[in-house]
Amino acid sequence: MPLEQHPDRADSLFGISILVKTAVSPRTMIRAVRAQVAALDPNLAVFNIEGMQEHVNKSLLIPKLSAVLLGVFGAVGLVLATVGLYGVLSYSVRRRTREIGIRMALGAHAGGVLRTVAGQGLLLACVGLAIGLGISLAVWRFAASFLYGISATDSVTFIGVPAALLAVAFVAALLPARRASHVDPMEALRYE
Repeated sequence: MPLEQHPDRADSLFGISILVKTAVSPRTMIRAVRAQVAALDPNLAVFNIEGMQEHVNKSLLIPKLSAVLLGVFGAVGLVLATVGLYGVLSYSVRRRTREIGIRMALGAHAGGVLRTVAGQGLLLACVGLAIGLGISLAVWRFAASFLYGISATDSVTFIGVPAALLAVAFVAALLPARRASHVDPMEALRYE
């Protein structure tokens, strides 16, 4: 609604906003706009002149900042999940050193023991990933309101992160199992 029609409705702590459409650069129009406002009312102060792109960038600052913070927290969460997953799986395999030693003493092959231990570790990781993916798919609509520039069902996130966690789970189960399978069965039994 034009200001001339209802000047009494222009009450605001921040003043009023005037939008000027121009075919030339907006910066070249600043003097002309100030002169026109001064011609209408010399007591009006003109301030905070900005182009539309600057205005849009300012209005998107909070959503962009939220997206960056969510990305940083997501990356920190992925690192913590990776470290935790590696620690738990490697600890559980290390605790089975005696069992692995008994298996080796009874004639099990190192490859069979490695497959069994790594398979059990990956099974545990797959169950955890299935639960995590189920929860993330359940809350993706809520998460979509915080994202800027990507979708909530981003394929990199839903494929890359589980793949990375599975790789970490595989390494976390395989390395200690490999070490345990190379231990002399008598030594493994002696230390327990």
